[in-house]
Amino acid sequence: GQFQQTSTTSYTTASITPTAGNRLLVAGLGGSRASDNNGTVTGWTNSFTAIADIGTTAGSTDDLIGVAYLLVTANGSTSYSTGGTYSGVAQQAKTGLIISFKEAAAAGKAPPIFHRPLKFRTLYR
Repeated sequence: GQFQQTSTTSYTTASITPTAGNRLLVAGLGGSRASDNNGTVTGWTNSFTAIADIGTTAGSTDDLIGVAYLLVTANGSTSYSTGGTYSGVAQQAKTGLIISFKEAAAAGKAPPIFHRPLKFRTLYR
């Protein structure tokens, strides 16, 4: 992750170079300011798709975070990053993070969650 303390309306994550294979990239952009911050993070770059945004309005510092994702077939040498705009409201401090998740290996039949039937008993009579 990274951090910047300047008053601007946009920010970009650092780059990540995932190992080869199918990967889920998840990015988060956060911001903080001294007044209402219940906006959104919009305009995600590099084909990232927004997942959710949340902001606060009831503190001495109000925070905003947006999360987005991208599915890629990585080759082990291509770097990825993304950026976004804090709904036109300048953030006094900003942070960004991007992470990569590896696709799980294919498996046979999924193991059962429970190995025996669940039984409930009366605790009070």
